[in-house]
Amino acid sequence: MLKPLRGAFDPELLSSIDADRVRAYMAARTAAGCGPRTINREVDVLKGMLRDAVGKYVTVSPIVGLKRLKAPPIKRRL
Repeated sequence: MLKPLRGAFDPELLSSIDADRVRAYMAARTAAGCGPRTINREVDVLKGMLRDAVGKYVTVSPIVGLKRLKAPPIKRRL
């Protein structure tokens, strides 16, 4: 999960990441053919990193209210 995030956000400081930048990342991953569940998991990892950074490197997580992508229902096997 970190490889695509690192490629997109690596040279940036955590304080420079904002919701618009993450939305652009999500759009780029969608255009690259990634599924919504994959993108949501990647963004969840980023949210967790930013949540851990609150108080140390940033004052508030900039992507707290970011909406997840809609994913089709999971097909259950019987």
